[in-house]
Amino acid sequence: MNLILLYGPPAVGKLTTAKELASQIGYKIFHNHHTQDMVYPIFGFKSPVVDKLLKDIRITVFEQAMKNGKDLIFTFCFENPQHIDFITSVREKAAELGANAFFVRLFCDLDEQSRRVEDPSRKKFPAKCQTVEVLKWALQDKNIDSRIDFIGDHLELDTTSLSASQVAENIRLHYGLTYCPTDIEFKYT
Repeated sequence: MNLILLYGPPAVGKLTTAKELASQIGYKIFHNHHTQDMVYPIFGFKSPVVDKLLKDIRITVFEQAMKNGKDLIFTFCFENPQHIDFITSVREKAAELGANAFFVRLFCDLDEQSRRVEDPSRKKFPAKCQTVEVLKWALQDKNIDSRIDFIGDHLELDTTSLSASQVAENIRLHYGLTYCPTDIEFKYT
């Protein structure tokens, strides 16, 4: 089982790339807004229980996917240092269950991010950053454009001038991924 973790700050193309990559390799997408849009309306954004609850839900989904041979693509913003425990747990669970955890950092220049962040497609997910003001706040106060150094070498792609198809192709080739559809036909993105 493969778990591909696409991370980076808002509006660098994580979900767009995940959709394109899924079409190229047949994996299912489990992006961070599946859980955020479920948890935030109940507990709010700043409740102390939120980070633990998000981690627990995500790790449980990863574990069940690993146990059942379901390849996944997951997207998220890495907030350093609060997500170190989450990343450590993902890697430990993958090692325990004989799965691969492939990390890919996506980034782009601020002008392009600022253009993308206000795209109407982002409104589908309430927890997504949707304004330049919120983007700038998140980049300054949340430390979400960090590289996850402690996991070692992994793929990093500047998406500023690449299409989602090109980014997905780079990921597919780098990790030697081939088309491997799951037996689930239901698409939820």
